Amino acid sequence: MVLSGFELTYPYLIQRHKNLYTLEFSFCGFCSLQFIRMPSRMTIICIPSLITTTPSSLIIISPCDPLDKVRELLNELGQVKYICLSNRHHCYWAKKFHSYYPLSTVLVTPGLQNNEYTNHLINDNKLSDIANWPYEHLYYRFIPGMPLLDEVVFYHRQSQTLIVTDLAFNYYHDNERDNANKQENNDYVLNKTSLLLKLYLTLAGGRRRCCLSYPFRLIIKNIRQLKFELDYVIYNWNIKNLIMAHGHPIM
Repeated sequence: MVLSGFELTYPYLIQRHKNLYTLEFSFCGFCSLQFIRMPSRMTIICIPSLITTTPSSLIIISPCDPLDKVRELLNELGQVKYICLSNRHHCYWAKKFHSYYPLSTVLVTPGLQNNEYTNHLINDNKLSDIANWPYEHLYYRFIPGMPLLDEVVFYHRQSQTLIVTDLAFNYYHDNERDNANKQENNDYVLNKTSLLLKLYLTLAGGRRRCCLSYPFRLIIKNIRQLKFELDYVIYNWNIKNLIMAHGHPIM
């Protein structure tokens, strides 16, 4: 997989909730389709410091290309402490991201640990022990049953937000858009995006509310395992908000 054409959608972070932010961007190379520009997002969780002279700590989920502007925005918010890998494919920029924040810890959860693709990107001595996970701020759950994806979902406790990557797309038409963040300025509304992206989403079954697109359905190998873990997440975490990597957040 080769990703190219990285571009920021907005030159600022969007605050989704207290201590919860996203950075919107797009890239080419989704599913090896270099001619389709896919919108995506990185999620940032801020852990305020108890000491006023010490910067806040940041948890990064699905790191993007750490351009100068990206690092500038993060540095204004705090100091990157954790970099979380969310699935096989959204760790593409993790090694480069970590190179700019060498004191940060790369968190690779069970299911992604000892993954050939992941280990190719990040040297083993960069992988953290799971004991370092910041449980007081963030839960995680590995979702088995889709070995070509190896998705990990996260739950930000303070905002009661479930954070997924490719498990759900949430694109829909402009007249169906309700309670969307005004800062987003309709950039992700389907009738404002490229015809190629709209065509792909239509064919892939991703042009609906909060759905698993057809290509990802095809890679399900164990539906019982998948359902068991998703049921655990739904019934054990008090979810009020949802952020996904592709589509409109539900807040």
